Amino acid sequence: MISRRQFISLALGLAGGWVLPRADLSFGALFPHFYFTQLKYPGGQWDPNPLFPQAMVEELELRTSIDARRDRRVLEISDPDLFFCPFLYMAGRYAFEPFSPAEREILNRFLTNGGFIFAEDTVGAEGFGFDRSFRREMQAILPNNPLERLLPDHSVFQSFYLINTVGGRRKVKPFLEGIAHGA
Repeated sequence: MISRRQFISLALGLAGGWVLPRADLSFGALFPHFYFTQLKYPGGQWDPNPLFPQAMVEELELRTSIDARRDRRVLEISDPDLFFCPFLYMAGRYAFEPFSPAEREILNRFLTNGGFIFAEDTVGAEGFGFDRSFRREMQAILPNNPLERLLPDHSVFQSFYLINTVGGRRKVKPFLEGIAHGA
C-alpha cells in the first residue's frame, strides 16, 4: 500500500514532468536514453573508425525524434549492462579471436531476447578477416539461423525511408545480410 506522502511525492513528480518537459523521469534507470553501444572484443581491431558513432547519433537525432546520447558506450560481452543496450555496433578490419563458450551463450541470450547487432567490416573484403570471424561467431551463436540476404521488401528497407539500393564508400555486395530469428 502506498502512503499518502509517497502518493503526493509521485503526483508532484509527474506534474513536474508535464510542466518541465525535459525533466528526467527515468526513475533511476541505468540507460534512460538511446545509447550507441559499441562491442569491444579480443583480437582484431574492434574500433577501426572511432568517429562513426558520433556521426550516426547526429543523423539519428536529425532524422527522428529519438533522444540519443552523444557519448558512445563501449562494452565487452561479459558486461552485465549489455542487456540494457538493445542496439550493439560491432566493427572491425581484421580477424578476431573466437569468443569463449560463455561469451557465445551471453550473445545467444542477447539476440534471442530481442537484441540487435549491426556489424560492419570496415575493410570491405568478403571472406577475409573480420567478415570471416563474424560469420564464424554468428554460426556458433545461432547455428540454426544462418546469415541470409535481406530481400527488398524486408522492413529494414521500409521502416523510415524507402531504400532501393545499398551504398557506401565501397560496395562489396549490393545487398544487406541478416538473421531473422523467430520470424
